[in-house]
Amino acid sequence: MKSPVAGIAIGFLLALAAVVVGTKWLGARPMPHVITVTGESRLVGQPDTAMVMFGIEKSANTVAEGQKLVSAVVNKVIAAVQAAGAAKQDVATSALNVSQGWDYHKHVPKGYNVSTMLTVTVRDVQAVGRVIDVAVASGLNRLQGVRYDVRTPAWRQKALREALVNAHEKAQAMATDVGRPLGRVVSVTEAGGWEASPAEEYYGARSDILLRSVVGAPALKPVPPLMRSLPGQRAMTVQVVVVYEL
Repeated sequence: MKSPVAGIAIGFLLALAAVVVGTKWLGARPMPHVITVTGESRLVGQPDTAMVMFGIEKSANTVAEGQKLVSAVVNKVIAAVQAAGAAKQDVATSALNVSQGWDYHKHVPKGYNVSTMLTVTVRDVQAVGRVIDVAVASGLNRLQGVRYDVRTPAWRQKALREALVNAHEKAQAMATDVGRPLGRVVSVTEAGGWEASPAEEYYGARSDILLRSVVGAPALKPVPPLMRSLPGQRAMTVQVVVVYEL
């Protein structure tokens, strides 16, 4: 007759054997020691692209009439900027808005205001002034602003490479501090980034003079030339998260 102690011992050994066999069958292995770091890169580049944002607004007795007037100006402006060198796919309209007009002397509604936005992407930043000039001469009456950007793919690729180098340097320093060799890369994830720039030009008072000249009173002759400001520089920051084995 077996003793209770022997039975417990046999049961424990069988359970242990089952765990060992199951672990081997599942192919499980101990989790490796890892280190996670964030690499960052910040580049400053000269803009190679500009987005010029125009507004076109007309007042009319009916919405349909206002839309017709706006469409006529839009078509004329699009033809003019394309003749100045803008590609067809780089000209887009958006944000059609309709609002109730108002007679401020009689304090009663009066017709409607219809407006839309027109954005022109200019691939040569030196041509921004020319594009604005021909658009204004074609009848638009609002300049929203100019936004400069760097679209060259190599610029972003360089930032990503530098962020990876920065991550490796951080990981190597931390591995050395804890006394372990830095192992292989387990994963790499782009953590995002952001762009910052002083290169958003708003024409302010010069724009106001220009619009008053275009739309009528008080008439200013001739329309003063637009300010040809330099686009400045654009900064981009990129982050990557890298996991290494230790």
